[in-house]
Amino acid sequence: MEFMSPKQIKKHYGVHQNIIGGGWLDLEAGQVTDNTQMSLALGQAIIDHQGWDIHAVADNFVAWLESDPPDIGNTCRRGIARYRDSGELSGLPRDDDAGNGACMRNLPVVLTTLNRPDYFTDWSLQQCHITHNNPLSNAATLTFGKIVNHLINSPDMNACGQEAELLISQYGEFAYSPYPGKASGYIVDTVQTVLHYFFSTDSFESCLIATVNKAAMRTLQVR
Repeated sequence: MEFMSPKQIKKHYGVHQNIIGGGWLDLEAGQVTDNTQMSLALGQAIIDHQGWDIHAVADNFVAWLESDPPDIGNTCRRGIARYRDSGELSGLPRDDDAGNGACMRNLPVVLTTLNRPDYFTDWSLQQCHITHNNPLSNAATLTFGKIVNHLINSPDMNACGQEAELLISQYGEFAYSPYPGKASGYIVDTVQTVLHYFFSTDSFESCLIATVNKAAMRTLQVR
């Protein structure tokens, strides 16, 4: 279903709500791809080193890149190759680093810092900058991490809303009401879609289904 437009999804599936295989990569049902695989690589580095080691994270990304994964976005490929070839853990900020890849893989950092919040920002940005160094990507990654923290520690939709509003006050591009209805790998489109459905649905299931049916279409260039 990845890279299908919302209209194509509706034509083929009606409301897509089951895990199925196929798609442009001809995947097995439940088979994961690049962003989930990078999240697992990030988490494995934390487990293996019983703590934070950004070089171990980057090394795991290199090992994943060289494992011939089924898919990898151009931004991730460029950043991982830079580290592999030069040892640089971060490139200069770039406009075309504003994809959603770094944000989508940050959950292991959130979980690791639940009881160590002082480390959350530094560790999140370190893993982001291996591939994505952009103010919009940075801000979205931190905001979503804080929202997840709220949901785990003390579910409070008001606190989540405050995090979203703070993000929008800093970067007006993320305003999602009225919802622009765009679907792509650009971090702004991703954040608007996620926040719109997160705050307008009444359950995890309905939020997930609505988001998936809208946001499957992404562009290869910006992940």
